[in-house]
Amino acid sequence: MMYSFFILCEAGSEKDGISNNGLAHVLEHFVILAMLKDFFTEKESNLRGQTSYCYCLYSWSNAKYQVGLNLIFEFENYVGRILDNKNEYYDLMLMAIREVEEEILSKHNEVAKINVMIHFLNKDIVSRPIGLLEDVKSLNVDQLFETLSSIYVAGNLRYFIFNHEKNEFVISDLPQKTKRRGCVEKQEFHDKELERIASNLYIDVQIFKLFCNSCKRFSMNCT
Repeated sequence: MMYSFFILCEAGSEKDGISNNGLAHVLEHFVILAMLKDFFTEKESNLRGQTSYCYCLYSWSNAKYQVGLNLIFEFENYVGRILDNKNEYYDLMLMAIREVEEEILSKHNEVAKINVMIHFLNKDIVSRPIGLLEDVKSLNVDQLFETLSSIYVAGNLRYFIFNHEKNEFVISDLPQKTKRRGCVEKQEFHDKELERIASNLYIDVQIFKLFCNSCKRFSMNCT
């Protein structure tokens, strides 16, 4: 039986600020690099990340349900351990910066600037700005670790598990604080964003939308 696990951090490029465009994207690359170093290899996990306007998403697949569940329960403590041992992860943060720089250079930077302007003017959550080269180059490691400590906190983190054989989400085993929460209304998720998430996890988008809508109603009823 195959499962998809994902961690949603409800803080994306909206937190970058105009002079730091690409910061959330760098943190996404860093978290991926750190998880690959400490937990599993990319080949065996299909671990991937995605940065959008209002979230960073991490997903992976594993036939071993308990292994994925353990990582979900461990994730917040794991971030804390990283912050307590920054020197061990310093080079990985530098590598994350270089990866994002290379990704930006692989695209036309003038087009990226236009996309970023539209992104800030319209708060277009469908756009996925990768950052501006000059902004990413100006980021320093201490600044990135400080932002990691303020963004990757319990209040911003959501966890989901999808059972591919049963074609349904698993709710009962998740940490109590994250039960029945998901794409909450304050995030204003667009259908295209839901399609991207579902596609990444090989989940039928209609099932994903039903799950998110039921979570939204539940969340609103609890406020």
